[in-house]
Amino acid sequence: MTKQRNRRYWMVIPVVTIIILLGLIFHRTWQNEQRVHKTNTAEKIRIVTSLAVYGEMAQAVVGDQGQVQSIINKASVDPHEYEPSVQTAKAYAQAQLIIANGAGYDAWSTKFAQANTQAQKLNVGTIVGYHEGDNEHFWYQPTVTKAMMDPLVDKLSALKPASRSYFQTNAQRYIKTIQPLAEKRAELTKQLKGKSVLVTEPVYDNALAGLGVHDLNPNFAHAIEAGNDPNPTDVLAWNDAITQGQVAFVINNPQTENAVTRRAVKKAQQFQVPIISVTETKPDGKNYLEWQLGILEQIEEALKK
Repeated sequence: MTKQRNRRYWMVIPVVTIIILLGLIFHRTWQNEQRVHKTNTAEKIRIVTSLAVYGEMAQAVVGDQGQVQSIINKASVDPHEYEPSVQTAKAYAQAQLIIANGAGYDAWSTKFAQANTQAQKLNVGTIVGYHEGDNEHFWYQPTVTKAMMDPLVDKLSALKPASRSYFQTNAQRYIKTIQPLAEKRAELTKQLKGKSVLVTEPVYDNALAGLGVHDLNPNFAHAIEAGNDPNPTDVLAWNDAITQGQVAFVINNPQTENAVTRRAVKKAQQFQVPIISVTETKPDGKNYLEWQLGILEQIEEALKK
């Protein structure tokens, strides 16, 4: 009996040991799963945008749930001449959400986006309904910020479904912050009724269309944009419009100045025609509201002269 009892005792020990070991294994597994879950929950969404203006919109909506890298983030960088680096390619490959302007403006960005098959993607041209021949400077469209909000919320929510209401709240808050733009545009649209302007380069055309302004000589601007000199007829038409007092103001992009545009601007200045400076990229140190409002305030001052 004693031997049997001892044998049973020694048989129980391995069973107890196994149960304890299994308990430790399951507990450790549970701890690891909890750690992974917390890491995934806390992990910030990686967002890459070609232009800083869209980076600002994305950061406003994602809030503390993501981090944004804007590739062209300095006013000194010409988007038309930008050459992506190895670091840029790596950033796109690791991104979870990619935002490109589209319409051929940032072809390198759309190509990188296509290569990352796992990422969520937004193409601003698609969002605003771009058609061949339309102006591709979408950030100057009056409704672009509002148009971007729902797609941003949807794409971010696909990556973090539990945060949808947070993203929606952030989007609504951002729209409210830029409300002064809509108010200023409404004021200026009334003042600009029947006014005509001249443009050295069509970067601001989408905004002018929203203000109901007529460009007297679009061929001049399109030639400059294409890197060509305007033909003599267009140059003569420019000068005639200035001398005959038909122009409320001139829109000039100093980032694309050349000898022809400098002469055109000088001609306008000789006849006291106000010059409105606009840029293709967001000025360093300014947010979207400050940038856009600053241009509208230039126009407002020009109309007082």
